[in-house]
Amino acid sequence: MVTQSAWWIQLIANMFGKTVILNDTVDASSMGAAYMGMYATGRISNFEAVKQVIKIKKVFEPDNNIFLLYKKQYQAFKALYPAFKKLQAESLINPIL
Repeated sequence: MVTQSAWWIQLIANMFGKTVILNDTVDASSMGAAYMGMYATGRISNFEAVKQVIKIKKVFEPDNNIFLLYKKQYQAFKALYPAFKKLQAESLINPIL
C-alpha cells in the first residue's frame, strides 16, 4: 500500500509543494467517498465535522528547495516534450513500451 511508505508520501508533498496529512484510516478513498456522499445528501453541512472523526497519523511538510527544483525541471520537461512527441510521431525514436 502506497500510504505506508513515508518516502513516497514525502515525495508527493515535495512534488506539489503541499502539506500531506496521513490519517489512520486503512481505506481513505472509501471513507472520502462516504463523506462526499454525506455532504451531497445533506447529512453533513460542511467538512469541518469530518475533522472531528479523522485521527491524524502523521503530517508531511514539503521541502521548499526540492519543490522548487522539481518545478524548474518540470518546466524544462514541458519545453522539451513537443520536440520528443514530434520525433516519436516521425518514428525517429521508439515509443516507450
